[in-house]
Amino acid sequence: MEGNNQKGNPMERICPNCRSRIATEDINVSKDIALCRVCGSSFSFLLLERACPVSDFSEMECPRHIRIEEDFGQKVIVYRRIWPVVWVLIPFVFFWSGLSMWGLYIQPLMQDPIDWGRMLFGIPFLLGTIMLIAMILFGLFGKVVITLENGQGTVFVGIGPLGRTRTFSYSRDSFIMLKDSNFRRDDVPIQGICIRNGQEEFCFGTLIDLKSQVYLAALIAVEAAKL
Repeated sequence: MEGNNQKGNPMERICPNCRSRIATEDINVSKDIALCRVCGSSFSFLLLERACPVSDFSEMECPRHIRIEEDFGQKVIVYRRIWPVVWVLIPFVFFWSGLSMWGLYIQPLMQDPIDWGRMLFGIPFLLGTIMLIAMILFGLFGKVVITLENGQGTVFVGIGPLGRTRTFSYSRDSFIMLKDSNFRRDDVPIQGICIRNGQEEFCFGTLIDLKSQVYLAALIAVEAAKL
């Protein structure tokens, strides 16, 4: 059996099942099929092409925004990065929201009688301010925590203990790749990390920078290969 660290044809791909090389002649691009003759498994060539190469992980440098902790077989990866845009949002919110809230809420409350009409009119501005402040707080203190243990994983996105947690599974049969998400920025799809098991996909990490996405996807692929 050929190991996945051996040199070979650059068109060959690695079987996610047994880590053997799939020869060029066993790949049918037009039919989107790749066959591993060692273990007899067949895969979508497109997914195989996108899958993260486990053999390259040892040469990858851990990005400075990522911290990895291990405890009794559990691997915890913490991603924390200050968004550069918050340094623009802070003065914008301070002046724009400050003036808006003064004119729409502080002044009406100081009048006799209170100008409820102006305060009701200001609700959209109030909601916008709350949203911008939430973005600033997450940009400064937010984190993504990925936990991996025996084929089960969780992804937490939030500030401190407040946030959202989702669960996923991974195995040697999983395809771990980078893929365009349903979110868009300037009408361009935002890329995220995708873990595919059969027809089920679990995607996350659209808030993570590209270099860290590549590293995290490769790290999950390494852990999946151990199972």
